[in-house]
Amino acid sequence: MQLLYATSNDSKICNMRYRLTGYDIEIITPKDLGIHIDVDESGSTPIENARLKAMAYYEKTGLPTLAADSGLYVDDIPADAQPGLFVRRVKGKTLSEEEMIEHYSNLAARYGGRLKASYITGLVLIIDGKEYTTEIPDDDFYISNEPNVNRQHRGNPLDVVTICPANGKYFNDCSLDELSVLASSFDKKCIKFLQESHIIPEKSCGGIVYKIVNGEVEYLLVEETSGFISFPKGHIEIGETEEETAIREIREETGLELNLLHGFREIQEYYPAERPNVKRQVVLFLAEYSDQVPHILQPEEVISLKSLRLDEALSVLEYDEPKRNLLEADKYLKGKL
Repeated sequence: MQLLYATSNDSKICNMRYRLTGYDIEIITPKDLGIHIDVDESGSTPIENARLKAMAYYEKTGLPTLAADSGLYVDDIPADAQPGLFVRRVKGKTLSEEEMIEHYSNLAARYGGRLKASYITGLVLIIDGKEYTTEIPDDDFYISNEPNVNRQHRGNPLDVVTICPANGKYFNDCSLDELSVLASSFDKKCIKFLQESHIIPEKSCGGIVYKIVNGEVEYLLVEETSGFISFPKGHIEIGETEEETAIREIREETGLELNLLHGFREIQEYYPAERPNVKRQVVLFLAEYSDQVPHILQPEEVISLKSLRLDEALSVLEYDEPKRNLLEADKYLKGKL
C-alpha cells in the first residue's frame, strides 16, 4: 500500500520510513508526486493543523494520507514567548535555519541557559474518506543557549540546539540507532495509531526451524510458559526488516544463530480476541540447523523446545493456520531435498 505523508520535512520523512521499515507499506511524499499545496495552517491545535494538511492532500490525490503537526512547549517562560504551533515563525516571519538556531539559543540564554521543553504531535490519517486522529506527547528535552559546533542535521535545525537528557548529546550528533531508542515511546504510539487505523497490522516474524535426522525432517517448536506451542517468533521492532526480526527471535527463543532460506515466506493473518479491531500478521521463514544445539535463553517466556517429526508437530499445534504453514514448509522442503 502507498501512504502519502503530507510533509516536505526531510527529517519527518526519514523517521517515518525508518519506523515502518518492516511493514508492507510505501511512504510517498508530495515531492514524489510533483505536487505542492500552500495549506493555510490556521488551526489552534496540532490536530487542527494536521487535519487541514491531510484534507488538502487527500482531496488532491485520493490517496491514503497522513499528516502531522507539532507544537513546541517550553517550561517556565512567559506565554508571549511560548513557541506553541509557531516553531519556525516568530512575529510573522519564517526563520531560516541559522535564524532558528539563533532564536532558540537566545531564548535559552534569556531564561537561564537551559530550558526544558517537549513537543505535542497531532496525527491525522484519512483513508477512503474516513478520518482517524490522535495526539502524542513526546519526551522532554533541553534547549541550550550554546548551539552545537556541528551544524549538520537531518532536516530539523533545532537538533543543533537541543540536547537529549538520556545521553547528554545534541540530537544532531545522535546516530539513527540512538534516535530510534530515544524515540521508542513516540514510535510505539505512532505504530499503535496506524494499526488501529487499519493501515498496518500488528506484526510478528519468526521461523519454521528444522534439521535433518537420519534423512527425515524434524521441526523445532517452542513451548511458552502459558503452555502454548508454536514456532519461534515475536514482534517486529522499530527499524527492523522482517528477516532481521525472524533471525533475532529465533536466536532469543532457541539460542540458534541461523540464516534464512531464500524463497520461502508464509503469512498468517487473523483478528485476535483481545484486540478485535486490529489485524495480526505473522510472517514465517524457513531456517535449517545442524551442528548447533538449541537451548533456552528466556526461561521466563519459554519452558521447553521440542524437535518433532511432521506428524508429531501437527498433533501439538493448536490452530489451523500454523498447521497449514507447517505443511507448506514441508512441501517446499520435499521439493528441495
